[in-house]
Amino acid sequence: MQRDKQASLKGIFNITVTPFAADGAIDYPALASSIERVVGLDYDGLLIGGTYGEFPTMSPQERAELFRRSIEYAAGKVPVMLCTAASEPRITLELTQLASALGAYAMVTAPYVSEVQEQHILEYFRWIAPVARSGLIVYNAPGIGIALSASLIEHLSTIDNVVGLKQGDLDPTAIDQIANRLSGKLKLFCASDLAFLGPIMAGFDGLSSTNSCAFPELILATYRAVRSGDIRSATDLHRSWYTFRELARRYGQPQTVKAAMAHRGWGKRSRPIAVATAHASATKRGRRSDRRHPRVRSRFAQSGGVIVSPSFHSNVARILLMVESSIAEILKQIPQGAECAFEKPEYGRRTTALRQEMARKGFDLLLTSGPENIYYLTGQQTPGYYMFQCLGIPAAGEPFLVLRGLESMNARLKSSITDIEGYADDTHPAVALAAALKKRGWVGKRIAIDRNSWFLTVNLFDKVVEECGALLDGSLLIEPLRRVKSSAELEQIEKAAVANDAGMQAGLDATRVGVSENDIAAEIMAGAIRAGSEYVGMEPFVTSGARGGIPHTTWRRRTIAGGDVIALETCACYNRYHAALFRTVAAGTIPKLADDMYKVCLEGLDAAIEKLRPGNTCADVHNAAQAVIDRHGYTAGYRKRTGYSIGISFAPDWGEGNILSLFRGVDVPLAPGMTFHVPITLREYNKFTVAVSETVVVTNGAARTLSKISRELLRV
Repeated sequence: MQRDKQASLKGIFNITVTPFAADGAIDYPALASSIERVVGLDYDGLLIGGTYGEFPTMSPQERAELFRRSIEYAAGKVPVMLCTAASEPRITLELTQLASALGAYAMVTAPYVSEVQEQHILEYFRWIAPVARSGLIVYNAPGIGIALSASLIEHLSTIDNVVGLKQGDLDPTAIDQIANRLSGKLKLFCASDLAFLGPIMAGFDGLSSTNSCAFPELILATYRAVRSGDIRSATDLHRSWYTFRELARRYGQPQTVKAAMAHRGWGKRSRPIAVATAHASATKRGRRSDRRHPRVRSRFAQSGGVIVSPSFHSNVARILLMVESSIAEILKQIPQGAECAFEKPEYGRRTTALRQEMARKGFDLLLTSGPENIYYLTGQQTPGYYMFQCLGIPAAGEPFLVLRGLESMNARLKSSITDIEGYADDTHPAVALAAALKKRGWVGKRIAIDRNSWFLTVNLFDKVVEECGALLDGSLLIEPLRRVKSSAELEQIEKAAVANDAGMQAGLDATRVGVSENDIAAEIMAGAIRAGSEYVGMEPFVTSGARGGIPHTTWRRRTIAGGDVIALETCACYNRYHAALFRTVAAGTIPKLADDMYKVCLEGLDAAIEKLRPGNTCADVHNAAQAVIDRHGYTAGYRKRTGYSIGISFAPDWGEGNILSLFRGVDVPLAPGMTFHVPITLREYNKFTVAVSETVVVTNGAARTLSKISRELLRV
């Protein structure tokens, strides 16, 4: 049981500073932003309401609400330590009970009394520990005037529910004793990021870090470097912010942290930092009660917790420039394009073709924000494309990428782009884009923007124009280049088709009377993922019974019954390239009409595939399938296009229908390398759907289908 409680106690935990509003109240929106930021960067946990969270200035009621809100904001994504220490033991007990109820670790210091003896401390923790059902962390905090010896901590480790130690005494002898006597008994955390390389190398399990509120990228990179054994990089990174550590030692934490956060634009919910001539340390503030010193608390709240000398701000600004430079160095350590799907010549070919189109239009620079287009030209991919990203392709010279700062390392790893510029979460993307254009001297040039991108909203476009001036329309320059797939692209689609066959077969095998649509969908996705699929542009469709006759219904816990017609449409993805497939299952005896309609679907699919040859147009393919359906009298059940281009996709769709469709009036000539999903579906509306499809590649001769699964109606 004790080991179960220790399982998530490892890695780097952010000590979240508590933001205060001008009236002294806790600024919960700012707290939520801080938590979201470090969780998004993959920190391993949070420590809330600690010494540098300024808990002595809060009432028990405020601390309880802080705990509840923090757990809400963390949303179960990471483990949370809640500091429940207090000068009043009964408050410690109540807050520890609350921490346990919230599913968090309780962190407790020795009692705040003078002349306390080790036996008293043991009894104190024995009294508290039984209510800490989620686990209790002992905080050895010499700053309160009591340092726990290694032998005492060893005794504490025998108490039920005591699972970890946050070690604030960083004396080398103490670290050596604890690392060797307590390892395996308690999870050991270094309490300070000011000097953590030694404890981690000595065998400590983790680090709790306050400065990661201000420099989360830098502290995380340093921690990961030392954990991976890259001591040289860890040392260089740690040295890079030595001057800031000196400021922190001089002025105290969390004052310096809040000041640095404000300089990074992360403290805008508090009033600007006030400069005063008086000096006070964080520990002094930490020992005062807000009830006895309300004016002190109010002043700290309004100033962001900083009472410093006039030179402070210039020092912080200078160090921040240095740290940003260090982050740029971190970026250089990530292997450029290590996870690119293609070699550089492939991207070069695509960019050259685009530049020819730009020259024809007279554009100096093209901006595109569509994730598919960015991926096509650079290899950059991320599930975080919901935040604005923009690729700039100049008529000559190096492309550049502007995107959320959190994604900059991802872009370095996944793409061929070397010029990457990240923006902070509270910076308007249009402002960041405008700054990047000005910095590179593009303002006043002939700049075009892809207005067809799904993620370029009207408001965002207006803001970009406001910041940058008038922009030319650069829509639909890239999409035509994506219609014909290269041999390298076709290889990805073929691999996606193999994974999709695995998913479809798993779904077909699972389909029978008595199972739910959810069970079938789960088997489809598990089968495809096991066979190599990545996350797809859209989840599979599993629909049955009368609701199956409604277009685009999908799994919703319905149980398959005898007589059902079940339609399965699946998809898989390999390096963002997709392949899709439709098959139909009959559960027992189904209506004769459904059997007849399915035969027409098969005939229509054969007619469409036969037309998928050079010399025909997209409209010719649709017309061939439509003629079959019309001849059998099912025109009313086929109110759709016959197919669509398939290849690169991100949610919300797996197709490239915005590039090319097989439909009437689309007179685009077919060419070898074009790839389509061709779904032939017929519906008896509100009764059932029958469907069959293939992912098909156009060649110099007969079209090539990618699935190996039989098209025959499956009867179960």
